[in-house]
Amino acid sequence: MSLCGLLTKSRPSVISKVWDSLRVCSAAGKLRTLTRAPLRPYYAADSSKMAPNDRTKVIDLRSDTVTRPSAEMYRAMVEASVGDDVFGDDPTVNELEQLACGEMGFEAAIYVPSGTMANLIAIMVHCPRGGEIIIGDKSHINLYEQGGSASIAGVHGWTLPNNADGTIAIEKLRSAVRADDVHYPVTSLICLENTHNACGGKVLPLEYLDQVVSLSREIGIPLHMDGARLANAAIYCRLVAAGRSWGVGGVRLAC
Repeated sequence: MSLCGLLTKSRPSVISKVWDSLRVCSAAGKLRTLTRAPLRPYYAADSSKMAPNDRTKVIDLRSDTVTRPSAEMYRAMVEASVGDDVFGDDPTVNELEQLACGEMGFEAAIYVPSGTMANLIAIMVHCPRGGEIIIGDKSHINLYEQGGSASIAGVHGWTLPNNADGTIAIEKLRSAVRADDVHYPVTSLICLENTHNACGGKVLPLEYLDQVVSLSREIGIPLHMDGARLANAAIYCRLVAAGRSWGVGGVRLAC
């Protein structure tokens, strides 16, 4: 599950745009299940062969998605106070959103079912149709989100090479900003990922993030953080909380 830090006033219109786009795609028969070989190499790993005997303790590091709830987590889910989130009556969701925006330093947060949806909402908040995002070639948005930024949001992606540590060279980011020309899409958003999935879970250095924030402010283009494991990055960087948002315009926070 994921949270995306968004301004409160943007929420109704963005959700409506996403829903309308999905209805159009569904009506046109464009939403379908594709059967093909998985792109992520760890999908091919057989977990049943990881433990040679019952005495072996296995820690499965193929993905953060293979973790399982503890007994305490199951109990918390069973005993959680619930309500209708459409009417804003779910106290658990409300508390989670308030906690997230407080920790991240945003005005508001919205709880959504997936990280892919959170990233898509952020793109639609910041970018007009026909706009352009700058993303890494190994980013989750580019590789693993079904091209939703283009097919649903109508936003073009300019991919730049990710370095081994997940960063994108500052000079490449600067050079990717489009000139004011009627033939070009409008550069509308820079996207980073922290920690970086396809780069071995690397944590982006704080010094690097400061440089990207400075560039973002200089050129007047907002910065979105795909923070699927941002809490892990905060612990690695010995931050008190994930609350240093680094001046970004939005954050996707997995929970």
